[in-house]
Amino acid sequence: MDTSGRVGGHCQTCLKTRSWSIRLEPLPDELLSSYLVRSAHAHGMHPMHFVSLHFPRAQIWTRDIDARAHTQLVDAIAQASNLSADLVRSMTLSPLFSSNANDADAFKGQSSWLTSIGMHGRFRSRHGLQFCPQCLQANGAFLRTWRLSFAFACSVHHRMLENQCSACSAPVVPHRARFSPSTCHRCGSVLGNVHPHDADLPVDEALQVQEKFLSFCRHDFIDVGGTIVERADFFSGLAILLKLLREKMHWHQVNLDVHDHVVLDNHEALRFSVTAVRLRLCASILEILNRWPDEFFRVAMTSNMTRASFAHCGKTPTWLGEQIDWLPQRLRRQYSYRASTLLKRVREIEADGGAHCREQRARELMAAARKWS
Repeated sequence: MDTSGRVGGHCQTCLKTRSWSIRLEPLPDELLSSYLVRSAHAHGMHPMHFVSLHFPRAQIWTRDIDARAHTQLVDAIAQASNLSADLVRSMTLSPLFSSNANDADAFKGQSSWLTSIGMHGRFRSRHGLQFCPQCLQANGAFLRTWRLSFAFACSVHHRMLENQCSACSAPVVPHRARFSPSTCHRCGSVLGNVHPHDADLPVDEALQVQEKFLSFCRHDFIDVGGTIVERADFFSGLAILLKLLREKMHWHQVNLDVHDHVVLDNHEALRFSVTAVRLRLCASILEILNRWPDEFFRVAMTSNMTRASFAHCGKTPTWLGEQIDWLPQRLRRQYSYRASTLLKRVREIEADGGAHCREQRARELMAAARKWS
C-alpha cells in the first residue's frame, strides 16, 4: 500500500537497486537501452533477468525508455552504474530536440522525428531500430543517431543503415537476444550478415541530407531565413510543414514534381515509413528551408495551401505561423446549399406543417439566396 492508501497497480515503482559489480563506460552516442543490454551481457545475464534483479517492478523493456525515460529511472541507473545522472540522461533521445532534457512538453511534439519501434509488451512490431552491421559487430552498441527519422546511412562505412534481420526479416530487439545484441532474437543469425546494403538508394545523397539535419540537432538556435529559432520550435514547426507537404503530394503530383511511386504509394507517418520515403521527404523539406520563405510560398501556391489547410495541425510555432498568415484564408467558399439539398429541406418543412411553416420556409429560402449571391 502506498502513502495514499491505494494498493496493487497504484503502488510506486521500486527503483532501489544494488551497485553493479561490472561497470561499463558508455560508448559515444550510445542509446540507454543499448547500454543496459551490454551491461547485462557483461554480467553474464539475460537483459530481462538483469533488469528484474536490479530494478524490480520497473517498466523498462515494456516502454521506449530511449524516448521517454523518467527522472526516477535515470537516477536509479546512474546510481547502479556509478555514472552521473546527466550522462545517463544524455543517452536518451530527448536532448537531441530540446535544450532542456526534462521539458516533456517540448519533446512531445518531436515524436515524428523518431522512428517507431512499435512496443507491444516486451515485443516490437516495427522496424524502427536501425543499425550499421559493421559498427554493431565492432562494439555491440546501438547509437542514438540510428533512431532518428532523418538517419539513413553510416558515415564511417559509407553504407545504408539496415533495420531488420537479413535472414528472417524480424525487427531488431536487442534485449531479447540470448547471447549478443548483434544477433537476431528470433533466428539467431548475425544481423546484416547476408545483404551488404541496398544499392538502389544513393548513399552520398543520404549522408548529405542526414548531416544537414544532424547539424540542426547540434545547435540550440537555428537560423531560418534570417529568423533565429529555438531548436524545439524549429523541429516542431518542421513536423507540421512536413505533414501538410505529405498530404499535398498525393493531390498535386505534377505541380510538386513528385513522380516517385515509392513515396506516393505510402501514406504512413514519417516515423513509420521506409528509408526511401523518409529520404525523399527530408530532402524536400531541406529544399524549402534553403530558400525560405520564397520556396515555401512557391510550394504553397502550386499545391493550394491556405491558412485553413494548417488549421488541423495544432499549435504552430511563431517562425512558421508568421509565413502562414500571408496565405489566403481559403480558396473556395464554405459549403453552401445545393439545389437538391434546399428542395429536400423545403419539402420537410411543408410536410411538418404548423403555424410557422411559411415563416420557416421563407427563412431557408432567404439563407440560400444570401449564400448563392
